[in-house]
Amino acid sequence: MGPDIPDQFEAARATEEFRNTPDGLFLRYCRGRLRSLAQRQILTLTGGLAIAALADGAAAIAVIAIVMIGEGVDCLVLREILRRTPIGPVTRGARILATATAAFQALTIVAAACLTLRSAEGSTADFFVAAFLASAVINAGLSLPHSPATGIARVAIHMSALLALSVRNLVPLLSETGVSGRHGYDLVGIAVLMIMATGFLSFVRGAHRRQIDYEHALIDEKARLQTQEARARQLALVAEHANDSVVITRGDGRIIWVNETFTRITGYSAAEAIGSVPADLLNAPQTDPATARRLAEAHRDKRPLRTEVLNRRKDGSVIWMETSLTPIFGADGRHTMTIAVERDISSMKEREAELARARQAAEDAGNAKARFLATMSHEIRTPMNGVIGMAELLRDGPLTPEQMHAADTIIDSGRALLAIINDILDLARLQSGKPTLRALPFSVTACIAGVVDLMRPLAREKGIALCAELVPSVVPVVGDDGRLRQVLVNLVGNAIKFTDAGRVTVRLRARRSGGTVKLAIVVADTGIGIPENRQEQIFDSFTQADGDITRRFGGTGLGLTISRLLAQEMGGGISLRSRAGAGSVFRLALSLPVAEILPAAPAPTQGPLPTATAQGLRVLVAEDNATNRLIVGRMLEATGAVVTFAEDGQAAVASAGSWRPDVIFMDLSMPGMGGLEATRRIRASERAAARKPAYVVALTANAFDEDRRACAAGGFDAFLPKPLNRAELLACLTGPRQSPAANGL
Repeated sequence: MGPDIPDQFEAARATEEFRNTPDGLFLRYCRGRLRSLAQRQILTLTGGLAIAALADGAAAIAVIAIVMIGEGVDCLVLREILRRTPIGPVTRGARILATATAAFQALTIVAAACLTLRSAEGSTADFFVAAFLASAVINAGLSLPHSPATGIARVAIHMSALLALSVRNLVPLLSETGVSGRHGYDLVGIAVLMIMATGFLSFVRGAHRRQIDYEHALIDEKARLQTQEARARQLALVAEHANDSVVITRGDGRIIWVNETFTRITGYSAAEAIGSVPADLLNAPQTDPATARRLAEAHRDKRPLRTEVLNRRKDGSVIWMETSLTPIFGADGRHTMTIAVERDISSMKEREAELARARQAAEDAGNAKARFLATMSHEIRTPMNGVIGMAELLRDGPLTPEQMHAADTIIDSGRALLAIINDILDLARLQSGKPTLRALPFSVTACIAGVVDLMRPLAREKGIALCAELVPSVVPVVGDDGRLRQVLVNLVGNAIKFTDAGRVTVRLRARRSGGTVKLAIVVADTGIGIPENRQEQIFDSFTQADGDITRRFGGTGLGLTISRLLAQEMGGGISLRSRAGAGSVFRLALSLPVAEILPAAPAPTQGPLPTATAQGLRVLVAEDNATNRLIVGRMLEATGAVVTFAEDGQAAVASAGSWRPDVIFMDLSMPGMGGLEATRRIRASERAAARKPAYVVALTANAFDEDRRACAAGGFDAFLPKPLNRAELLACLTGPRQSPAANGL
C-alpha cells in the first residue's frame, strides 16, 4: 500500500473527528445560525403580517423590530467569533458570549410574544403565541447537539414562556365551575405543543448520535475502499512492471494474463500466450520430464510449488527459470486462478557451472599434487634407503677410524637430507589442505614429557638446562599426539638451537570447560631472541630472522611454518613474545575434547631378537628393488631366520601360499601387482584355507598418514617407512608374538 493512502485516510479521519469535537460542533452551530438567518426571518415576517392583519399594525412592526434586534445581535457576535477562530480552538469567553447572545435573542422572542398577547383581545392570541414559542423551542433544539449551552439557554427561556402561558390559561379555568371553553382548549393545545417539542428534542439528540456513528462508518468504509483500490492499482503496477515474469492461469491451466517481462524474457506476446498451456508453449526438448510432471501435477492439484525448469524461448534458445506457483482461492473456497512468478536464473546457472568446473579443476590439481607428492616421496626415499642402509651395513664391518667417520658422515648427512625432504613434503600437504590429523585419546602430560626426554641429550650437549613444568592431573584428551609431538619437537629444538647459555623451560597450563580442555603449552628460552620487526616473518616458509642466523645455525626455515600450520589445523595457534638478546617465549594454544577413556600405554618395543629367538623363523621379503633386497637380507642374516625373496606381488602371493612364511615384509610399489593387492589376496587365501595368518609388514617410501590407513584397511599388521631403520625392522620379527599395535598400525 502506497504512503499516500494512509495519509488520505488519516486526513479524512482527522477532519471528521474535528467536526464532531466540541470546538468543531460549536463552529458548525455558528455557521448554521448564520446560514439559516433568512429562513428564520421569513417566519418572523409571517408572524408579523398575521398580527398586523388580526390585531394592530403598530404592534406588528414592534414585534418584528424586537425579533430583528435579537437576531442581529446574536448573528453579529457569532460572525465575529467565526472571524477570530475559523478553525478553532474556541475560547471559553467566546462560548460564554455566544450563550449570552442566545439568551438575549430568546428573550426578544419572549418579549415579542408578550407584545402580541397584549395587542390581542383577551386570550384570542394565546394558541398563536404558543405555536410560535414551540417553533422557537424546536429551532433551539436543533442546535442542542452542536452548542448545548446556547441551546439549553434558548429552550429554557422558551419553555418557561410556554409554561407561563399555560398558567395564564389555567387560572381562569380554576376560577370557573368546570373545565370547558376556549381556555381549556388552549391549555390542552399548549400542553400538546410542549410534549411534541420535548419529544422532538429527544429525537434530535438521538438522531445526532446516529448521524455521527453513520459518518464514522461511512468514512471508514470509504477509506477501506480507497485503500483496496490503491492496493489493487499498485499490485497491478507491480505485476505489470516487475522484473520477474508473471503468468496467471485459470482452472484448466490455460493462460489468461501475462506481464511485459514475460514477453521480454520469452519473446511471446500476450496475444500469443493467452489461451495456451504454459508447458506446451515453453517446455524444451531438454526440459527434465520429472520437473515438467511436478509442474503439471501442481496445476492439476491446485497446490503451491517452487522449482527450477529449463524453458524454451520463441527463438528456440533455452533459458533457466525459477518458477513459483501459487493457487488463489475465493471466499467460497473455490479455485479462481494460479499465479506463476518466474525468474530468469540462466546467469546463476552458468556461474554454478563455472564454479563446478573450477571446483573440479581444483580437485584435479589437488589430486595431481597428491600424486606428485607420493611420487616424490617414493622416488627420493627409495635411493635414500640404499644410501643410508648400505652406509649402516658398511659401518658394521671392520673399518679404520677414518672409514668409520666417513660412514657416520654419510649416515648423518642422509638423515639430515631425509628430514628436509620430510619437512618439504609435510609443508606441501598442509598447504594443499589435505586432512592429516588423527583423533585418538592420549595424555598431554605424557606427550610433553616424552618430547622433553627426547630433547634432553641435545640440551646436555650444549650445556644448557631443559626443564618441564607439567600438570600431572590433566585429563586425557582426543587429538593427534603425533602431530602435537612434531610441533613440540620443532619448538623445543629451536629453543635449544638458538640458546647458548641458560635454560629452556616447557610449561603446561590446562583448564577444563565442559567437554573440552583449553591447553597452553609455553616454550621459553634465554637465547638470542628475535627482533620485533622480524617476528611475523619467521613463520614464513624458508625464512629465519636474518641471513647470519642461517649461516650460523643452519636449517631450512620450515619448522615454524609447519608448526603453525599444524597448530591451526588442530584448531589452535602459536604466538610469540620476544626481544633481541633477551630470549623468546612461544605459546601453543589448543582446545581439545575430553577423552572418555585413555588406552593403556603400549608395551615397550623389544630390541632385536637374539639369533636363537628368530632361529627357523620363515621370513618372506617382497621387494622389486635389488638394492633394497640386499639391504633387508643383510639386516636379517644375523638373526637366524630363514629368508626368501619375491620380486613382485604375484610371486609374493605364490610364495605365501606354498611356503607359508611367518613374517612377510611387503613393498607397496612393485610392478604388476602391488603390495596392497598382494596382501589382500594373501589374507583371502588364509581365510579360505583356515590357516594361521602371517605377520605382514608394509615397506614403503610413501610415509603419509593415508598410506598408513590404507595399509591397515588392506590387512597389514605393521608399517615401516623407508629409509629403513634396522632396529625397527628387527623388532618386527616379534610381530607374531605381539599385538599389531606395537608395530605401528
